[in-house]
Amino acid sequence: GFGDGSRFVALESAPIRGEGEGGGADLQAFGGLVIRACTDGKCYEVVVTDGGQEYRATFQGKVKPDGKAKFANFRIPFSSFKSESGAEPPMTSVSRLSFRYYGSQRMYLALSYVKAYIRPGLPEFLYVSSAQIPPNISPSDVNDVLEQLSSGSDGSDASIVENSLYDSGEEAKSQRERRSEVYWKYKGEEALKNSGVPYSILRVEGFIPGGARSGKIELRDDGKAEKVTRIDVADAVVKCLGDETATNKVFYVGRGTGGGAKVSIVEKRDGDNET
Repeated sequence: GFGDGSRFVALESAPIRGEGEGGGADLQAFGGLVIRACTDGKCYEVVVTDGGQEYRATFQGKVKPDGKAKFANFRIPFSSFKSESGAEPPMTSVSRLSFRYYGSQRMYLALSYVKAYIRPGLPEFLYVSSAQIPPNISPSDVNDVLEQLSSGSDGSDASIVENSLYDSGEEAKSQRERRSEVYWKYKGEEALKNSGVPYSILRVEGFIPGGARSGKIELRDDGKAEKVTRIDVADAVVKCLGDETATNKVFYVGRGTGGGAKVSIVEKRDGDNET
């Protein structure tokens, strides 16, 4: 809103909670902030508090040709934020976000939203698909499914669509309904791959009822998947969003063994059998 003409006006967020060090938000996978705000053309300071240390950056407001306040998007990379010593924020435990104005003139700042954007090289779109799609599917396989859908044939010999992505209470689907579900998920994958947007595709066998984690989860490229819980898939999504090796890749979601990270990417090793 309007400042009162004082030398210093501040707008601070509530404490930010997350799974980062010290209980703050871990934003290492992100490249910076996108701020949508209506401003009066003055210079404003945005402050990120990370690990108890303040890091500051500035942005210049914009106005309409008649001088009135104007809505605009401001994109500020985290590399632009600096501490008093000139250090950049590690973004491992962000606990607060603040906006400040220094000056004796009246000011106007109205925030619409503040978002973090993914840093370059990371997936920007996560698509949950079906593990019934094989690793190496041919155009003729897709055409066969489309023809059977068009003809109304259930096609009892099609192992590609044995399971549904729905809970056990909805598993009484006809073979044709299952074919349709997998076919359109595949078409969605192809549209995403051809869009130019960096992506990760997670092919899921199905969901186990309940909200608890199943244990360690592996993201594989060999076509092997097991049913998991929805929170397992959520963990897998978070893993992909912060891992450059997951960009433009297709994974099958399965359960792993042993310790270490709760979600790991397992690439095909020499000597593994082709599926």
